[in-house]
Amino acid sequence: MIAHVINPGSSGVKLACATLEPSANPALPGQLRLQLTRAELPLHAPPTAGAVPALTQAIMALTADWPAPHAVVGRGGFIGRVPTGTYRVTEALAAYAVQGRAPRSPQPGRPAGAGAGAGARRARLYRGPAERR
Repeated sequence: MIAHVINPGSSGVKLACATLEPSANPALPGQLRLQLTRAELPLHAPPTAGAVPALTQAIMALTADWPAPHAVVGRGGFIGRVPTGTYRVTEALAAYAVQGRAPRSPQPGRPAGAGAGAGARRARLYRGPAERR
């Protein structure tokens, strides 16, 4: 399984490609082998809701040599009072997350859920599921 992780911050976007495969060691049946590739996209300012399409294109260009994912995970953000966990990101949830604002953000005006928006957009480009953690 291959998962791409997007974690936007105020000065950059941390990216990871995680490949999980069964262990090649016959003495370890059921164990998984993890290969992790990382990248970072510097930002001049925190991402805004309107910047998500351009941000996604920059992420796609930076990670063009990564294999296509089975899932995309958009990290971070405050989307209101919901139980913790993993959610499949629908278009409506991605739009809500990107438009939301963190209640006690050290950077007022910064969108609280750019990771969900960028993750959902990237998943659409690969036609795969997007999740938010």
